[in-house]
Amino acid sequence: MKYRRLIKNDDLYTFRIQIKESDILISAEKDLKIEAEEILIDVRRDIEDYISRDPIYLTTFEPYKPKSDAPPIIKEMAEAGLSANVGPMAAVAGAIAEKLTKRLRLFSEEVIVENGGDIFMESKKPRKVGIYAKSGFFNNLTMAIEPEEMPISVCTSSGVMGRSISLGKADVSLVLAKSGALADAWATRIGNLILEKSDITKAIKEIEDIKEIQGAIIIKDDQIGLYGKGFRLVEPS
Repeated sequence: MKYRRLIKNDDLYTFRIQIKESDILISAEKDLKIEAEEILIDVRRDIEDYISRDPIYLTTFEPYKPKSDAPPIIKEMAEAGLSANVGPMAAVAGAIAEKLTKRLRLFSEEVIVENGGDIFMESKKPRKVGIYAKSGFFNNLTMAIEPEEMPISVCTSSGVMGRSISLGKADVSLVLAKSGALADAWATRIGNLILEKSDITKAIKEIEDIKEIQGAIIIKDDQIGLYGKGFRLVEPS
């Protein structure tokens, strides 16, 4: 995964965990691989067990209300999907990244979790994240995030790269929010809206009233749209 070279956290211990479809890169103050694997198994079990008795949750592209006794992560993903008008599974990578980060904070004050291009981070120092865009116009962008903005989720969707399903053709649709599920769902929603360069303005207008969204970056061909706060673009290091 080329984009993983663009995550700037050389002062932390970085390791990878893989369980079924999940392929996750984690940085912390020490090796927490065993703890991270146990947490991931636990989180995945909640999702998998619920889907086994409510399979529509897995396949729908529309907002979906889960059963009243669904686990918290299932309800969080559904709420994010409702906000962004997408299916709940559009929020799964961001939601898992957040759960891992928050539970690993019991063992490390600084934690950065990257799950398929979706990041959740908690840090006491500024962090840089590179933006990997297929478009040659913006393939060296780097964003800096200050400690006062954290914890924060940085989630990305693309209609031209990666395995995630997108109904649009954005090179990059990136959203920053406090909620991993919400950032992931809205990255998908914005990405679905981008078919032409002119759609960037329309997409930004759609998120202006969503107070939970702190910032967004949208790239289509040779055009870029920037929205909100919570980040600044800097020279790559």
